[in-house]
Amino acid sequence: MNRHVSGIIGCLILTACIVNGQDKLYSNEFALADVKLLDGTFKKAMDLNTSILLKYTVDRLLYPYRLAAGLSTMGASNYTNWSCTAADQSFCIDGHVGGHYLSALSMQYAATGNAQCKERLDYMITELEKCQDANGKDADFTGYLCGMYDGKAMWRSFKAGNFATEGKNVVPWYNIHKTYAGLRDV
Repeated sequence: MNRHVSGIIGCLILTACIVNGQDKLYSNEFALADVKLLDGTFKKAMDLNTSILLKYTVDRLLYPYRLAAGLSTMGASNYTNWSCTAADQSFCIDGHVGGHYLSALSMQYAATGNAQCKERLDYMITELEKCQDANGKDADFTGYLCGMYDGKAMWRSFKAGNFATEGKNVVPWYNIHKTYAGLRDV
C-alpha cells in the first residue's frame, strides 16, 4: 500500500476511533473471512464476478491516468465509453472506470482472497502512485490523481474562477470522486 492510500486510511481509522459510534450500530458484525459460500447461486455469481474482473486489461484502465500525468501509456489504448472516441477524447471520463475497478477488486479480494485480484490491486496502486508523483512535479498538482482528458487545464480554470470549461469535461467531480472512492475502498 502506498503512502497516500495509507494516509487516507489512517485518517479514516482515526476518525472511526474518535467517533466510535458505528460499532454500537452493528454489534452483531462478523468478519467477511468467516463466510464461506457453498455451491449454489451465490457462489456461482461470486465466481463469475471474479472471472469478469480478471478479463479486464489493467493497463487499459490505467491509460487515462498515465496520459493525464504525461507518462507512457505502455502501448495500451483506453476503453472507450459513452461519447468518447479515439478521435475526440474531450468527452472521456475514463478515470471513473478505474475507480470503479479498484472498488470491485478490493471487495472481491476481501470476499474471496483471490491472489490475482490482490496482484491487480497492488499493481494499480503502484502505477497510480507513479501518476500521482508525476503530477506532483507541478506544484499546483501535488497529490493530484485523475484520469480525465485535459483535467489540469480545467482545474486551473476553476482555480481562476472560470467554470465555463466544466461542460467540456462532462462530469469532472464524479470522475475524481470515483477515483478517490476506489482508493478508499482499497
